[in-house]
Amino acid sequence: MIDVLVGWGESLPFVALWVVFFLGGLVRGHVLYVVGRGIASGGRRSRFHDVFAGPRMERARLFVNRWGALAVALSYLTVGFQSFVQVSTGMAGMSVWRFTPAAVVGSMAWATIYTTIGFTVWQVWLQAAARSVWGLVGVAVVGVWLLWRLLRQRVR
Repeated sequence: MIDVLVGWGESLPFVALWVVFFLGGLVRGHVLYVVGRGIASGGRRSRFHDVFAGPRMERARLFVNRWGALAVALSYLTVGFQSFVQVSTGMAGMSVWRFTPAAVVGSMAWATIYTTIGFTVWQVWLQAAARSVWGLVGVAVVGVWLLWRLLRQRVR
């Protein structure tokens, strides 16, 4: 399994891998934007509203109010905060004509980072873990810990 994950990026040319990451970032951003629009147009009683309520959402709303479309592009350089910014832009009613160019710029930056530095770090980390039983245990422990944190946050 580790060999498949490590070799995945090597089987694609750089440009193809970049396009996959770019399109993934763009689609994800627009899906979250549409979720925000749905919450704003009457979905306040839905489970999506509860997921995106709280202090992180408030910080994202203030960030978007201050920086506008630039906030969308910059959010692609963050981990975790990105989702809240994209949902808050939809909730705030930002025009799709303003959101899309910012999402394109952000997705380009995100794809470049993940295709170069990010993907290389991921491959090195998996290769190191594959050489040792303790490395695999470490990967499993980190995965379980991340899952536990995610589930704990959803319960709150």
